[in-house]
Formats: sequence, C-alpha cells, structure tokens
Amino acid sequence: MRFPASLLSLAALAALAALAAPPLAAQTRTVYAPVVSVTRPDTSLPRLQAKTLLSRLDFFNASPVGQSVYVTSRWGPCGQASFVTDPLFVPPGGVVFFGAPQTFDCPGDYVGVVAVPVAAGVVVSSALQRILTFSCDATCPGNGPGTASISTGEVRLPIFEDLVPPGREAASGSVPLYNEEAFPACGLDARLYPRRVNFTVLNAGAATATITLRATAGAGTLLDQTYHVAPKSVAQFNGLSFGDPQICRSDGQPAVSRAVFRALSDQPSVAWVSTTFDADLPDSIRYGFFPLIPVDTTPVTLAIGRWTGGGACLSASDTGCDMAVGCGHGQFPRPVLRDDGTFDVEGTYRIEAGPVSIDPAPPARFFGSVSGTTVTVTVVPSGALPSATYTMSPAAPGGCPVPCL
Repeated sequence: MRFPASLLSLAALAALAALAAPPLAAQTRTVYAPVVSVTRPDTSLPRLQAKTLLSRLDFFNASPVGQSVYVTSRWGPCGQASFVTDPLFVPPGGVVFFGAPQTFDCPGDYVGVVAVPVAAGVVVSSALQRILTFSCDATCPGNGPGTASISTGEVRLPIFEDLVPPGREAASGSVPLYNEEAFPACGLDARLYPRRVNFTVLNAGAATATITLRATAGAGTLLDQTYHVAPKSVAQFNGLSFGDPQICRSDGQPAVSRAVFRALSDQPSVAWVSTTFDADLPDSIRYGFFPLIPVDTTPVTLAIGRWTGGGACLSASDTGCDMAVGCGHGQFPRPVLRDDGTFDVEGTYRIEAGPVSIDPAPPARFFGSVSGTTVTVTVVPSGALPSATYTMSPAAPGGCPVPCL
C-alpha cells in the first residue's frame, strides 16, 4: 500500500537525514507521543480497498538555529523496540513531519508510544489521519501503480510532557460516553448510539504494572477496574462497559452522558482514553482522545504570614507557627490544609507568666480553618485549661510576642 507524500516512510527519513543535520541542542526535554497504524479491508465504496488510521508527528522549529529531531524509544504491544530513527533536520522556521514508525517488533496493526527528545524552541504535535485507499485502472500519479490514497481528515493526538511517576494519580477531562451532539433535545434515544470507549496505557517500568482505572459521573462510580500490563509495553483495553448511564431520562433525575477517568499505576506510565463513534449521523464527531494528566498532589499548607483578632495573634513561618493569647503561648507545625480549608494539628500550649518553666510545654490540639484571608483557630489545651476559638484577619508581618514575659 502507498500513502500520500505527507506520510513519509522511514526510507524517506533516512534520505532527509543525509542533509547533515546538526546535533540536538543541549537544552532538551523528552516528550511522549502515541503512534497508531491500523488498517481494515473495506469495500463499502466503489474501488475502495481499505481504511487506515495512521498517526503523524509534526515538528516546527521556532528557534533561530537549525535543530535535529528523532525518536529514541518506542513501545508497542510486544514490548520496547530498540530501533532509533536517523535525525531529521529542521531549519529555522521550518516544519518536518513523518508517519507512524514501522519498526515495532509486533507485526501488523499496533498502537504504541514513542519518546522524542525536543530541543528548546521546537514545537511538537501529533495527529491521527483517516486514509482511504482505492484501486486504479492504470498507474496513479504520485502513488505508484495500482492504488491511490487520500486523507479524509485528522484529529489531534495528545503529547505527554513526562511520564507519570508511580503512585501518582492521573485524570482525564470530561469524556463523552454517547454521541451527545446528535441529540440536543433527546429527540432520539441516545443509548442506541454509544461511543466505544478504550483505555490505552504505556508501562515504561521494568516490572509488571498494576493499574486501577475508575470512571465517575458526579457522585456515582461507573467503572472500577484493575489491569495488569507487562513491563515496557503498551496495552489497549477496548470497549469499556458502563451499564446504562441513561442520557435521556423521564424520572427527573440528572442524565449521565459523560464521565471523568482516573488512573493510578505502580510503574511509570502514560495513558489516555479514546472514543470512537461509527454511526453515520449528522454532526457526529467520530474520534476523541483524552489524555490522563497527573493530578497535582502537592500539599497545600497554611500561608506564611501573621493574623490578629479577638486578642489573639498567629504567626506562620517556614519553621512553624506561634500563637499568643494574653499570657497563653501555643506552638505547632505549619499545618497542611484539607480540600475544604480546614486543618487539625498537634502542638503545645501553656500559660507563660514570669520566668518560663524549663519543663516541656503541655500538649495541645489546634483545629482551624481558612476562608479567604480569615483564619479561625480553636485551641484545645490538655489539663484544666478551657478550649477557646479565635477568628483572625491578616496583620502586618512580624512575630507574636507573649506580653506577660
């Protein structure tokens, strides 16, 4: 089968590499891109022989100097491939592109991932083309004897800026389970036109990955599944089942037509959810790709600053928190805030008047919340001292001295 000139073969890559490309710039990052090559025989149109889905990588050099681009690693269903492409030279302001690599160890169709070092100033993007191949009565100009291929459109594929570390959750955006755009008023039963939902994951680790995938809609869970993926390989799990989310409901309950996917792997990975819709309906979008992006798990701590109010003073620094209430002195670590802005931390609290005791301060617990710029703290001392709550507003920087000392 011959493809259009926009889908360059590896032989063409080697020819372009002969342009004496300079080495890749020292400041580089590595991105990860899906690659797809799937062909199905099809005779639904006159002279039509096959339909092919084929990915393409595009590189635009926005820097003032020439750059080189190439693939360094490839993963497919049968593991990691060792082949590395010859570099392509990208002149300043230039664009180069090439089709899906053809050197996976797995024969036939595949969905895989490639690692691409990208120099500063080089923009990389990826697309999936849908190609129709027709037979010809005579030689087809530009395509060789016997066949001609045309692209009927393309959709963007995700580019991953890094592998997701083990133990870090990654989440998609809102993924359609049905072809919603064809049913704006629920005039047809959309459940007859579901999208086929697939989950694809690269396990870049040296051990078998255990991956948990959850799909949720509102407070409900539509899918909770565990998968195992061999080391250094790509696996695709097709046709995920969600039961009947009931996009068109007559009972007044909210319709469920979309879901958010969350994945957690014990190996470095990248993953995406894809949807396909094969029915020939007006306004239908056939393909969708939804990358799973790492969720920011950085703990949110109480901001550094000083608050006063109700006779209390609270100061927070990198080393911890001091709270002064009259002759009372509390100390506790800078707390981590929950999603709702509350915190609960152990510390110490005692009355300090006159010479300070050399004995350790008695334990105490500090319950608090942050709402906008206001901080509210409840002090629960041990022993006979009563609990008390203080609401404070931002104040000038500084400490919180105990006035009784």
